[in-house]
Amino acid sequence: MSGVSGPVALQPELYLQLVAALKDAYATRYLSAAGLVVLLYDHILTFSEEIRLVWHAPHSFAKYAFLFNRYLVLSCLLPVAHEMSGLKHNAFTTAG
Repeated sequence: MSGVSGPVALQPELYLQLVAALKDAYATRYLSAAGLVVLLYDHILTFSEEIRLVWHAPHSFAKYAFLFNRYLVLSCLLPVAHEMSGLKHNAFTTAG
């Protein structure tokens, strides 16, 4: 009998791989959150310049490509950050 107790005995190599995978998942979560914060900070800092230079510019492909790219990235990162944050499940439900 091995010295590992508990319902499931894992091999040491498998256990180490599982721990490394969980650490990598947390690192991905935190780096994604940091990237979103930096992106939001950039949007806040440059919003007045964007209004002055882009929104009041004449209609052109470059104007719409810029706006599409700027807000598409943000609109994609927000749901991804929400999914990765662990807040997507309603933790405040009552059983009954």
